[in-house]
Amino acid sequence: MATKLSIISNSLLILGHDVLTSLSDSGRVARIAINLYDDIKQDELTSSNWNFAKQKVQLAKLTTDPVDEFSSAYQLPSDLLKLLKITPRTNYRIYGDKLYTNESGVIYADYIANVGEETFPPTFSRMLSMALAADEAIPVREDFATSQLLEQRYIKRRNRAVQADSSQTPQDRIASNPFIAARQGS
Repeated sequence: MATKLSIISNSLLILGHDVLTSLSDSGRVARIAINLYDDIKQDELTSSNWNFAKQKVQLAKLTTDPVDEFSSAYQLPSDLLKLLKITPRTNYRIYGDKLYTNESGVIYADYIANVGEETFPPTFSRMLSMALAADEAIPVREDFATSQLLEQRYIKRRNRAVQADSSQTPQDRIASNPFIAARQGS
């Protein structure tokens, strides 16, 4: 199971540095890696609709009315990174941490959450370590060529992670289509 410490340590190993013993290490290289981590993690979580990071919740309707053209306001989840859809489908706008709509009933939100490292599949953890190493290469090693090489390796890791994640979703069945059947003489 991945942890923040293991992902950061793996990124430093890729760059040829020693692993961290804790997230409170105060060395220059450790500070760079630790400071970059949270932004890169959130960036990677929002870069695709990762199945392991998807959540579905019923939104809480707020008692205060919105000040614009919408009639209802709902509280968005605190761990929301990217809203995928709301049900029922309706027009809406997001302002800050609230969703405004003219729908007054129950609203469900499908979204990408800022999930913990313990939920990461191995392919995502390795991809995240590579993304972190690529971003650390210039400030840590002061080497643009290493950064470019790691960026290429990151792209390969990302492709593997996306492929592995997409295989977790069942394929949609092709529905019978009378027009195709007529063309085939069925």
